[in-house]
Amino acid sequence: MKTAAKAATSLVLALALVVSGCSTAWIDTAIADVPVVLQIVTSIIGIVQTANGSEDPNVLNTVNAAAAQAKADLQTLQQLVNDYKAAAAADKPNLVGKIDAALGVVQADLSGVLTAFHVKNQNLQLTIASSVALALATVASIQALIPAQAANTVRHAAKPPKPAQLKAEFNTVVSKGGYAQFALK
Repeated sequence: MKTAAKAATSLVLALALVVSGCSTAWIDTAIADVPVVLQIVTSIIGIVQTANGSEDPNVLNTVNAAAAQAKADLQTLQQLVNDYKAAAAADKPNLVGKIDAALGVVQADLSGVLTAFHVKNQNLQLTIASSVALALATVASIQALIPAQAANTVRHAAKPPKPAQLKAEFNTVVSKGGYAQFALK
């Protein structure tokens, strides 16, 4: 009898957790923001390419490679998010883990852009650094919204910006830097 009572209590607690604490709003945020972050990275690649000839080609090639890898990772992430949205409930926990891992990879690759980007043009450096920081902060905020896989994991972060706000912030950065042609539509 004690086993049945424990099982019933566990079931009630699990259902309460599902109903109250495991919101799926994070997936809607990811669906909205990941394409904008992808656009930001694409614009960063374009901005870096405009510096060709005026900066060290080795630095530009390294940054371009890191940004291209981040772009590919974001495309993979976007596919995983879409797969999650369409998946059966039984498949979602596995996809959450993959999405979480993909967000970590994107952050590492975006950080690689910052690590590699050392150019003479201070305006260009500030524009790229600010753009990458905006993308990184958004990706980290999305990751913080994902339900923790382990019971002892607690995540805290600022809520990611809405897509329109993210675009506006990026457009301000590139416009101030003199790269308005790379603003997001």
